[in-house]
Amino acid sequence: MNAPFGKGAAGRGIGAAKAKLEVVKRWFSARKVSAETPLKEAIESRGRHQALEEKTWRLVQVESSLACNLSCIMCPWKSYRARALHRGVMQQEVWEAIRPALGHARMVDFTGAGEPLLQPMLVQWMHDAKKAGCDVGLLTNGLLLTRERAHALIDVGIDWICFSVDSPHKDEYERIRVGSSFAAVCKNISFFTGEKPRGTKVMMNYVMMEVNFHSIHDFVRLAAELGADQINFRQCEHVRGEHGRGLGLFGKETTPDIRKREAALREACKLAAELGLETQTAPFTPFEQCVCGQDPRDSLFVRYDGAISPCNSLAYGGPSVFLGEDVQFPEVICGRLPKDDLFAVWSSDSSRFYRDTFVERCREYEKICVEAFVGDARLTPDGLLQTMRRRLPEPPPGCKVCHYLYGF
Repeated sequence: MNAPFGKGAAGRGIGAAKAKLEVVKRWFSARKVSAETPLKEAIESRGRHQALEEKTWRLVQVESSLACNLSCIMCPWKSYRARALHRGVMQQEVWEAIRPALGHARMVDFTGAGEPLLQPMLVQWMHDAKKAGCDVGLLTNGLLLTRERAHALIDVGIDWICFSVDSPHKDEYERIRVGSSFAAVCKNISFFTGEKPRGTKVMMNYVMMEVNFHSIHDFVRLAAELGADQINFRQCEHVRGEHGRGLGLFGKETTPDIRKREAALREACKLAAELGLETQTAPFTPFEQCVCGQDPRDSLFVRYDGAISPCNSLAYGGPSVFLGEDVQFPEVICGRLPKDDLFAVWSSDSSRFYRDTFVERCREYEKICVEAFVGDARLTPDGLLQTMRRRLPEPPPGCKVCHYLYGF
C-alpha cells in the first residue's frame, strides 16, 4: 500500500509535521461514515456523537428488497437474487420484529442489495420509523419513482434519497443499467427535486468504471441540472463470483493511469463546487483504516429474509476479489428475525466480536496519534504509518479482505 505522502515529506521540520498530520487526518477520517452508503453528510450534519449518547444504533440498515427491476452490468448480487425467498422482498413479520427497536436507532436506511421501491410496505415502514424518531432514507435507481410515489416519500418525511445513475448520456447509461430508461429516470429525479422540501437531501451515485469514467464532468453538469445536492463518486468495489469482476478502476499502487484519473476526478469535484454541488469521492489506492465507513460499532444490517449481520458486505458470502486477488468472502450471520430478539442478537458473542475488535482498533490508533505528537519528534510520517499498522489489532477475517476497510 502507498503512504499518503512523498519521500521528501519525511524529513524534519514543518514539512514532516504537515505530512505527519496528513497521516493522522486520513486515519481519523475512518471515524466518519464514508461514501460506502450515501449517508455520510446526512448523519454528520445531525451530530454523530450526540446521537450515540442517546441511541443504541447510529444506523440500522434494513434491506427492504433484494429484488431489483434492472440488471446492471456491475451488480454483484444477481445470483443471490435468483434464489431468494419471497422473490427477494422482506416480509411484514421481519419488520414487526424490528419495529419495537426503532426508538433505539438514529437512522434507518431502507436500502440493501436491491431496489427499495419494490417493497409494497415501504412508505408505511418509513412512517413507523419517523414516528419512532428516526431519520430515514434510501438508495434507488429511480425508475419506479412515479409522481405518486415521490409525493408519498415527501409526505412521510424522507430525510435523504440517493439515485444511482452512473452516466449522463442515454446510450451509455442504458448499456450500464440494463432495463432502465434514461429519460424516465431524469424526469423522475427532476420532479422529486422540484417538489421536495428544502431539508431533504438529494444525492446521485456514480460508480466509476472504464466504460463511463470519461463522462464524469458531464455527469456533474447533469446532476446540477436535475437539482441534486451531492454527487458520490464510488469505486466498483463489490465482486461476488463473476459479477462485478474486472470493472474496478482502483489498484494496489499508484500507476500513470491512476494519476490521470485522480487528476480528472479532482477537476470534476472542482466543477461540482462551482455549480454548488457537494461531492464524496473514493480513492484509487488502498489505505487501511481503523474502521470502515459502515462502522459496526454502532450499526447493523438486517437482510431481506431477517438474517442479521454486522454490515451489508458480510451478509452475503461467496467467491470475491480483494485488490486483484481471488478470495472467499465469509457470510456472517449473528441471528435471524423474527425467531431471535434483536437486542439479544446485538449482545451475542458473534455480534460483540466485530464491535469489540473495532473499538480496540480505534482506541489503539488514537493512542498512537497522541504519542506521535507529544512524544518522539524524530518520528517520521513513514514511521508513524508503520507503527499504526504494526500495533493495530488484526481486523476480523471478512473485514481484512473487504475493500471498505481500505477506503473504497
